[in-house]
Amino acid sequence: TITLPMPAPDGGAVIALASNTPHAVVPPSVVVPPGATVQTFTIATVNAPPTTTATISATYAGVTQTAALIVESYPTIANVTCTPASPSGGATIQCSGTLSSASPAGGWRLSIASSDPSIVVPPGITVAGSSQTFQFTLTTTTVATATTVSVQIFDALTNLPLWGQIFTVTP
Repeated sequence: TITLPMPAPDGGAVIALASNTPHAVVPPSVVVPPGATVQTFTIATVNAPPTTTATISATYAGVTQTAALIVESYPTIANVTCTPASPSGGATIQCSGTLSSASPAGGWRLSIASSDPSIVVPPGITVAGSSQTFQFTLTTTTVATATTVSVQIFDALTNLPLWGQIFTVTP
């Protein structure tokens, strides 16, 4: 939001905008209508890890004001492979995954959930800093009939779903 200290002149006030990062894209300018003191504009953000602080600049009549905008980024899972894909009860499933880009220096913390207790998931997954790969193990319990189970991976901080797979656990 742009706020002027006094109403915009006849013809409006053209405010030049800029961002110091391609992760936060602003329009080149915004016009505060004549007589108004406030005008909003939209900032488009790009999910490009790691989380970045963008500085947004607004310039009018030779005066520049800035504001900081934190652009949150989330991991993008490119691939997860689990073996066996059709497990029986009482088995172990080995899974490995790849992020589309390296995790930030502090790493990514992922959470994992199962829709049914016949697949037991680990409490979480940590992708080490600067790494793109991760591994985890799922354990199945004995089942009396074939049981369909959904397993999902989430960003641990925001609970944003990142990956999912359906397994059928057989007796």
